[in-house]
Amino acid sequence: VNSGELSNDKTNDKSSKGKENTEERNVESTSGEVKDIEGREERVQHSMNTERAQQSLDTEKVEQSLDTDRVQQSLDTERVQQSLDTERVQQSLDTERVQQSLDTERVQQSLDTER
Repeated sequence: VNSGELSNDKTNDKSSKGKENTEERNVESTSGEVKDIEGREERVQHSMNTERAQQSLDTEKVEQSLDTDRVQQSLDTERVQQSLDTERVQQSLDTERVQQSLDTERVQQSLDTER
């Protein structure tokens, strides 16, 4: 083995080691990029989940508001109905009083006529 061949072998070894180091750095770089992408995907997914949860809460609030409106309308309708019922009872009582007054007047006239 001559010294030239030894020198070439050392150069080849250094070249091979340099290529391995470059490949390792490339793998590490790619691995880092993959982790970054995975991290971004996770943040986007979390953001989408948060958005969905917020939309669900907004929908629930709207439904509760509609339910509240329906209950309020029902209560308003019931109050109007009660008011109408009260008015009918009042009119009926008024009619009865007028009738009694007329009856009393007839009885009085009849008594006056008999005298």
